[in-house]
Amino acid sequence: MNQFYIKEFDAKSQGNREQLARLIERQANFTNKKCFVIGIGGMTGAGKSYISSIIKDTMQNVKVMVLCTDDYFKYSRTQRIKKAKIIMAKNYAEGMIFVVANQPSMIDVNKIVKDIKKLKKGKEITKNRYDHKTGKIQKNAEKLQITGKTLLIVEGLFALRSDIAKNLDLKIFLECEEEELFKRYLERDKKNRGYPFYKSAKYFFEGELPTYRKYLTKTKKQADIIINTTRI
Repeated sequence: MNQFYIKEFDAKSQGNREQLARLIERQANFTNKKCFVIGIGGMTGAGKSYISSIIKDTMQNVKVMVLCTDDYFKYSRTQRIKKAKIIMAKNYAEGMIFVVANQPSMIDVNKIVKDIKKLKKGKEITKNRYDHKTGKIQKNAEKLQITGKTLLIVEGLFALRSDIAKNLDLKIFLECEEEELFKRYLERDKKNRGYPFYKSAKYFFEGELPTYRKYLTKTKKQADIIINTTRI
């Protein structure tokens, strides 16, 4: 399909919600398979989990399952910060990207791809769960298996990177104005982690924005659908 752009998506608009559902329904061909895989990528705060929940609420006559790539982190927050300090000694910029968990090597991509393939075949998977409040990884916390016609959503920062994208049937990228992203980032850090303004601002401008410019713009180019989520 040609790249489709939804400008100023408004989650409160029933029309916008139905438009997104219709777009997905037109692409979701279950003729020869019972699992259709959608990838949702974009910067932190763009609304990946929120859009996933909207799809889940608006899709009819099909089950929806969500895989979050954060659950495939290789390191806990404590482990990540220790490793980041070592990286910072050589390259401060890369160290900051590592601190905010946005370094591509932090994700166990092989495990994600294997789990997607297993789920598409109807096999059971066992996965970890990452706790954003504590920064801890809960090992083997969840078992998942597809039974019946299912829309599988893979959502996360690097959900559209090429090695994962090869296993996706539809790729969605969320873009958002940086000012709005910063506002959401501050609110999330204050609510979930109790971070003061200066710490969140440092992480955003020295970790999050460089990640977007260095890694995520490449994934945006291969998206089938781009949604501007500044207004959600």
